[in-house]
Amino acid sequence: MAPEQVLHVDAARLGALREVGRGSHGRILAAPAVRINRRWPALYMEYDLHQRAAIDINALESIVGLLANAGEDEERWLCERAAWPAAVVDHGGLVTGFLTRQPPERFVTAADVIAGRAPGVDQPACLAALHDAGELLAKLHSWGVQVGPLQPYQLLIGRSGQPRCFLLGCDAFRLGATAATIDADRAALDGLGHQLISAAAAEPAALALPPGSPGMPPPPSGSPGMPPLPSGSAGMPPPVSEPAPAGRSLRWIAVAAAALVAVLAIAVTAYVVVRRPRGTNPAAPAAAAPSNSTVPPTGSPSSAGPAPASPEPRAAPSRVGLVDVAAVTADPRALDVAAMFDTYFSAINARDYDRAISVYDPGGSINPNDPVQRQHFVQGVSTTTEADVHLLSVGAGDGGQTLVPARVTFQSNQQAGYGPKGRESETCTRWDVTYALRLAAEHQYRIVRATAASNRPC
Repeated sequence: MAPEQVLHVDAARLGALREVGRGSHGRILAAPAVRINRRWPALYMEYDLHQRAAIDINALESIVGLLANAGEDEERWLCERAAWPAAVVDHGGLVTGFLTRQPPERFVTAADVIAGRAPGVDQPACLAALHDAGELLAKLHSWGVQVGPLQPYQLLIGRSGQPRCFLLGCDAFRLGATAATIDADRAALDGLGHQLISAAAAEPAALALPPGSPGMPPPPSGSPGMPPLPSGSAGMPPPVSEPAPAGRSLRWIAVAAAALVAVLAIAVTAYVVVRRPRGTNPAAPAAAAPSNSTVPPTGSPSSAGPAPASPEPRAAPSRVGLVDVAAVTADPRALDVAAMFDTYFSAINARDYDRAISVYDPGGSINPNDPVQRQHFVQGVSTTTEADVHLLSVGAGDGGQTLVPARVTFQSNQQAGYGPKGRESETCTRWDVTYALRLAAEHQYRIVRATAASNRPC
C-alpha cells in the first residue's frame, strides 16, 4: 500500500494528552484535540520506546488504509462498531503509535457476562450482540480481513438499538483472509456465543445498566483480560496467557471505568479531523465511494479480497457524547455544534472548569481570560451535573461574523442553594436555552451569549 493512501499524523499536532491507561505495549492517552471523522473522541495508543523497533509498520498501515479508503458510509459504519485504527502517528520520522476512537459508554465486555459480573444482561441482549458481531465479521471477511480468535474481552455488548456490539483490539487484525481463517473466525465467534448464552441464561431482565455503570473494566495486569471459562466450552479456543508479539498484536483493550469516564469527559476546543481526504485515496475493497467523492477506479490493496455488495444506507449519528442530535441530523453543522456543547457539559460534569469556560467567546458574555468572570462562572456551576442534553435546532448563519442561534434543552442537578434565581433551593431543573454561537475557526464554535432561556423544576 502506497504511503499516500494511509493517513499519518505528527504527534506534535495531537495537542495536550492525558494518560488514561496502559496496555502491554505502551500507554493509552486521551487526545481531546482530536476527533475521528469529526464525530468520535480519540485515543492515542503510544508504543513504549523499546517496542517501536518491533512494529510491523506495513501491517499497521494496511489496517489504517482499509478505513481510510473505505468511503464515508462504510467508514462511519465500521467506526460505529469497532475501535479501528484511523491514523498512524509519527514523531521525528518514526512511527510512535496510532489513533483510534474511544469506545462507547455503558457497554460491558463479553468477559464480564461470562464471569457473572454484568447483572441485567439477558439472553436476548447477548443474541442481538452476537447477531451484530456476525454481521461485522462477515463484512470484514468480505474485505479480506483476518480477525483471529475473537476473545471475550474484545466484544462489548451494548443496550438495545443499533449498534449492539463493539469490537476492541482491531489493530491486531490483518489483511489476507483465507477460507481457513474465515472458518476459524466464525468458529471462535460461535464458541464465544455458546459461552455468552449459557452465562446469560439466568438473567431475565433486559440489559439496563444503571447510571455510572463501569463501561469496560481493565484486564488484569499481565493478562489479556479473559476470565476463566466454564469447562467443556464448545468451540472456544484456549485462553491466551500472553499477548501476541509486538507488531502483530497491540491488544490494548478496555480502559478502566473511572478512566473511561474521565476520557469521555475530556472536551474538544480545537480538534484535528481524522478522516479520509476527499478525492485523494483509491476506492476501498468495500463498496463504491459516495457520489460526492472523486475516487480513482484503481489502487485497491491486493490482499483485501473481493469487493462486497454496496452497503445499505446508514443513519447519521444520533449522539455526540452527551448531546442527542436526532432533531438536527440533516444539518451539516450539527456535529460541530454538538461537539462544542459536549465539551461544555462534559467538562462541567468532570469539574474541569478551564475546559468548560474555554468554549465561551472572549467577546461575549463571559470572557475566559478574565479571572473575576471565571471565578463567578466556577462558583455558579461548582455543584452542577448536566444530563439529558438535546440539540433541537441550529439556525441560519453565514459562518462569519453573523451569530448562529442554537437551541438546547438539558437537565441540571445541583445542591440546594445553587438553583435558579427565585428557586435557589431547587436541586433538579429542566432548561431550554438558545445560545448565540460564533464560528471561531473551521468546525469550532464558541458561545457568545444566551439569547433566550427558560427553566422549570424537574
